[in-house]
Amino acid sequence: MIVLDHEPNGWFLVADGVRLLLDVNCSHGAISYQFLMELNESERATYQLCGHKFIAELATKIQDSAPGVAGNVSPYQDRVLRGTDQSMVDEVTIAWVKAHGTF
Repeated sequence: MIVLDHEPNGWFLVADGVRLLLDVNCSHGAISYQFLMELNESERATYQLCGHKFIAELATKIQDSAPGVAGNVSPYQDRVLRGTDQSMVDEVTIAWVKAHGTF
């Protein structure tokens, strides 16, 4: 697993083999949480064409849809990854932040 790209205080894009995992820092008032999902085929293709700009726009859509807020109907909420995936992404991003001195 490696960090491919990031937006300070916003998101990390992590490669896990052929998988691309997007970890978005969502914040809604007093509530803040991580939302991790795998990019689908279409999103991966668009990322290959548009790069950072596409991921930044996707992260904003995820943030604005509030997938972690109870009762909300985000189109992303069913794509959340937890458990081992989240733990591994946390380890990689924490190491990256320590090495690069930026979040």
